[in-house]
Amino acid sequence: MDDLLTKSLQSDPLNAWALTYAAYAELQTQKFDLAVTHARAAHGGPHQGLASVHIVAAHAFEATQRPAEALKEYKLYMEEDPNGRDAARAKQAIVSLSTTK
Repeated sequence: MDDLLTKSLQSDPLNAWALTYAAYAELQTQKFDLAVTHARAAHGGPHQGLASVHIVAAHAFEATQRPAEALKEYKLYMEEDPNGRDAARAKQAIVSLSTTK
């Protein structure tokens, strides 16, 4: 899936949907730096309905022992979709990461 999404980004590099799902695929295959790169690219443009890209980035940051950056991503998620399906998870992570500084 990641290969197909990456190929589609060659012709449409600002496609927020493809960037988000490429980031998700990369998270699943432990390509954490690429996941973050694609997540940030998605955030750089209009990405309405795709706030979950911040959850993906946060998980990638946590997997690479970068809790401060993960915290920022969880907070971005809450700003963009405070009632979203991942809101409870993001709130819990914000509390957890804020107390472990």
